Amino acid sequence: MFTDKKGYFEFLREKNQGINSQFWIDFEEDIYKVEREKLNAEGPDEIVSRGVHYINVLQEFSNYFHIKKPNSKLIVWCGTHYDFISPFAKQTIFGYEKNDVVSVDYCGGISLGIDNSNHIIANVNNQFYPICFEDIKPHHRHLGK
Repeated sequence: MFTDKKGYFEFLREKNQGINSQFWIDFEEDIYKVEREKLNAEGPDEIVSRGVHYINVLQEFSNYFHIKKPNSKLIVWCGTHYDFISPFAKQTIFGYEKNDVVSVDYCGGISLGIDNSNHIIANVNNQFYPICFEDIKPHHRHLGK
């Protein structure tokens, strides 16, 4: 979304007279999906799909690592931003609708753990949620297909 300075980011910023709460509502609810697609920009579903794909790669690596090094611990540190965290939490952890609000504090985030059975557990404010990505539709745009 943010790579093309004359694309969807600028479109949303002009529509909302800046980057404000309505800017993020329009982005997360994909209010201007037709315009976004014309500008070839990712929306919240595509961003979540790409993130899930990345997490699946880390999950596979974790599995391989633990086969090769049993009784070891693996820590992978990843960072992201609100445009991924909020839609990701809505779609994979809480099962919220696009127009539901997920409050993400400045410097807030989600921790993901992969247990010995290769299941993913999300930690949000010290509350633990098993998550599954079965309902996430793949968007192959980011994979070059």
